Amino acid sequence: MVANPNGLAAVTHYRVLGQSDDAALLELQPKTGRTHQIRIHCALIGCPVMDDPIYGTGDGSAPHRLHARRIVIPAHAIDVTAPVPPEMAKVLERLGLAMPA
Repeated sequence: MVANPNGLAAVTHYRVLGQSDDAALLELQPKTGRTHQIRIHCALIGCPVMDDPIYGTGDGSAPHRLHARRIVIPAHAIDVTAPVPPEMAKVLERLGLAMPA
């Protein structure tokens, strides 16, 4: 799959929270809600989601490393935070990266 030049516009804001020699920890804030938006945008900036078998170099043997840490929907008074899954925390630790508090 590739980005469709005739597709609808999509906007994702991002910032780098940390990086190692071969990976980066990004905070991503999608402003639109397109299918695979975050995965496509990361691939387009040369930083595909780790282990992503569609837009990255994953082979499907491991889950891709995309985690919705916090979701906020002000119009519905929803603000939910989820802990980093243990397997993802191990990968971050191995890379010398850590989620901010």
